[in-house]
Amino acid sequence: MLASTQFDTVSLYRTTDAGVTWSSYQNGFGGAFSETVLAIERHPHQPNILFATGATVVAKSLDRGRSWQISHGNWGGLATGVNFITIDANDSKIIWVGGQNSIEEAFLWKSEDAGATWREWPRIVDDVSTGKTVVIHPHDSKTVYAGLESYILRTTDGGETWKEIFAEDGRFFFGIAINPVRPGRIYTASWFKTSDPQPLIVYISDDAGENWREVHEKTAQFGGVWDLLHVNEGMIDKLYLGLNKGGVYEFVTEVTTEVDDDPAIVSTFKLEQNYPNPFNPETVISFSLPRAGLATLKIYDALGREVATLTNHMMAAGEHQIRWRSSGLASGVYFYRLQAGNFSAVKKMLMLQ
Repeated sequence: MLASTQFDTVSLYRTTDAGVTWSSYQNGFGGAFSETVLAIERHPHQPNILFATGATVVAKSLDRGRSWQISHGNWGGLATGVNFITIDANDSKIIWVGGQNSIEEAFLWKSEDAGATWREWPRIVDDVSTGKTVVIHPHDSKTVYAGLESYILRTTDGGETWKEIFAEDGRFFFGIAINPVRPGRIYTASWFKTSDPQPLIVYISDDAGENWREVHEKTAQFGGVWDLLHVNEGMIDKLYLGLNKGGVYEFVTEVTTEVDDDPAIVSTFKLEQNYPNPFNPETVISFSLPRAGLATLKIYDALGREVATLTNHMMAAGEHQIRWRSSGLASGVYFYRLQAGNFSAVKKMLMLQ
């Protein structure tokens, strides 16, 4: 196994005992002068082949990292760096990389022939930004999501055109996840360029990024997310979030949130009693919207203090379910309030440890 660290003069570290011990592995990455490896990825079907990135380079190894050759770019360049590398699980000849150049512009590169040639998007957005991740649709190589500073972009034609589906200045989207069974379900989390502590917010979309809802996890003090690992277990999705200064946080949710495929049958606003009630530590809150619009669902404690915002986004007409996990909160009475247009309703629930 090989690994790299960003702020280090050693290119790579190597372990042969499953991570118990590590040793430096200076092996020619960087050419005449050692260069920091910013990202490394193994070919999914040929374990001897590795791809790795540096400041302005993508390099390829055919011998498990013993030697390297330039695939694109050059050694010793001046830039923030090529931050990530993603090999398409649908077609391993397709490779995406991205990062930030020397004048603080976000860029993406794509190869469709295993690194022999590359296409460049040297300035993918007009603002100061940086590329942080690319995630590819599990069944369609042409549908790709790119996480940047301040933006999430989506292409459905392999990069010919891009659509902005999320924008917030100063928010870095390090991780995006797609549910493999229901690929319209998208997750993301981020780090906001501000002083800590900051809230942990998981953003969820059920329509491929057209609309988003927020889930605020109040128990995480340092909520800035620098990495995201997605594990699907049937109808359950688990996100393991690498937090800036806060360790690893597990977020668990059900796959299905919208349970009605025909929203036209919903004629009135309605907030249902949560189920189960009493509950520990999770419960489901259901509500109906007769028309699309901004919907806000918040949780309050018995003193009226807000403890969670489950959604504060545009939502489609129809029936909706949102699962709330009350980790870290004390037993007792809580209230949940739905606000949608001129409609407002409050209900009580009981959490027992």
